[in-house]
Amino acid sequence: MKTTRHILFDQVWTTPIVHLVKQYECTQITFKSTCIKNDIPLPPSNHWTKSYFGRGYPKPDLPNPDFNPEITIPIMSERTRKAHEQEKVIRENLAKHNQKLKPITEYTNLHPLAKSTYDLALIYEKEIKKLTKQWSWRDREKYEVNLYNDKGRFILGAADKCFPFIASNPSIFRSIKLIDPLFKALEEKGVKCAVLEDESFYKGSKKKETVFIKEGIEIKARIREGYSRISSKAKLGESIPKFLLSDYDEQHYPNGVLYFDTCHEFSFDTWHTFKDGSRFKLEDQLPIIFNYLLDTFSEIKAKQEARRIKREREKHIFEVDEFNRIRLDSRRDQYKSALEEVKLFKEIQVLNEYLNIIEHRVFSLSKEEQTVANRWIAVVRLYANLNEPLNRRIIHFKKIVSNPDGMPYEYWMLDKREY
Repeated sequence: MKTTRHILFDQVWTTPIVHLVKQYECTQITFKSTCIKNDIPLPPSNHWTKSYFGRGYPKPDLPNPDFNPEITIPIMSERTRKAHEQEKVIRENLAKHNQKLKPITEYTNLHPLAKSTYDLALIYEKEIKKLTKQWSWRDREKYEVNLYNDKGRFILGAADKCFPFIASNPSIFRSIKLIDPLFKALEEKGVKCAVLEDESFYKGSKKKETVFIKEGIEIKARIREGYSRISSKAKLGESIPKFLLSDYDEQHYPNGVLYFDTCHEFSFDTWHTFKDGSRFKLEDQLPIIFNYLLDTFSEIKAKQEARRIKREREKHIFEVDEFNRIRLDSRRDQYKSALEEVKLFKEIQVLNEYLNIIEHRVFSLSKEEQTVANRWIAVVRLYANLNEPLNRRIIHFKKIVSNPDGMPYEYWMLDKREY
């Protein structure tokens, strides 16, 4: 943003810098460095506290007052802006929630899942000490655990009967101090953390997952550690021991920044993340994570109910549409049947006239010939009467009235349904 040297000088002595950085959308470091660069005197740090009691420092004269160029204050980057917004949200949430959760200081009285994770971390720690003394991938079968890792981070999960982690061993110990009070607080609210077995994609196999469960609602969670890229200079320095377990990856190392990720059926495999910040670590955000999980259970329950209502509505609409379609098809079929009956009715009328003509002509025949002719006429008339459409239609109407429940396919009689 642009301003002038005189305006900026007046502003820094009438408004605290905390408010000015919001106006100029920059950081305090950028704002102060801009003032120093343009030779603008800044008030001492305790100026605004003293001015509250009427004892503030007097405003000095501006050096070189004739010099008044236009000044451009760099706007903070999008990354910095998001970090500031995130810190603001965390601060507001911490002030809103009264729940006080603090990480444990000793590994005693642990939650069963935290205890199994702690025991496995101890085994890893012992094996790491062996490896740092004599490292060889050829001897990895000798060790008690599979030391598979990703960029220096171990991968633990439900298959190991512990909470999912992607972190270095020191960060796992730190994470245990976080998850233990969280698990216990959630259990007091009726939320269980357990390892479940689900049918896997492959036939006959089962996949284990660690989830938070409440009233049949599941939320997946994990803790992972970030990683950074190492410079060639750092490779030759103190960072070399970090790569003894790097799975031949000499470009990255775990940086100690922890992320707590959650995912559920409505997030579509998109993880909601809490992370270590410059001012608020995960230890400080435990109350926010706790309340977020409880609120998420309520939101999922409401979404499940809305989904159920939506599906019932869609099912009802489908059934109504299907019924109206069948009803319309039935009415069209009645029209086609009537046309066929009319055609048959005319043909039978012609047939009766034809039979009458034959009856008049057979009088000239012998008795035996008349007997044959009359029998043939009787047979044809019998089947003509049986197939006469008018009689059949009248009989059908009577059946519908006398036994309506026994005629389930007469959709043409029913009224159109509405949604």
